[in-house]
Amino acid sequence: MQKTIEFFGNRGKTKLKEMDHNRVWYSDFLEFIKKDRILSTLLTPSGYADKGDADTRWDTWRNCEFNEILAFYGLCYWYTWQVSILGLGPI
Repeated sequence: MQKTIEFFGNRGKTKLKEMDHNRVWYSDFLEFIKKDRILSTLLTPSGYADKGDADTRWDTWRNCEFNEILAFYGLCYWYTWQVSILGLGPI
C-alpha cells in the first residue's frame, strides 16, 4: 500500500490533476503495478502463491484498502483494479 501511495505522491497533486484533465494514458501506472506484481500479490489465493512469496493472498480487507487508495488518486487507476478484481472474484 505504501509503495502505491509513494508512486502517486511522487507525481504530486498538480501533475495528477493535469494528467486527468488532459486524459493522458496512465502507462506509467500500469508499468508500476506490473513491476511490483501488485495484482498477483493481492488477487492470488495463498494456495496458488509462489513458495517464497508469503505476502501473496486474497484478503478482502487489504483489497478494500487498495480500492480506496486508487479511488482517491483517480478513477482511471481504480478502474484498472476494479476490472481485474471483478474478473477474478468469481474464480
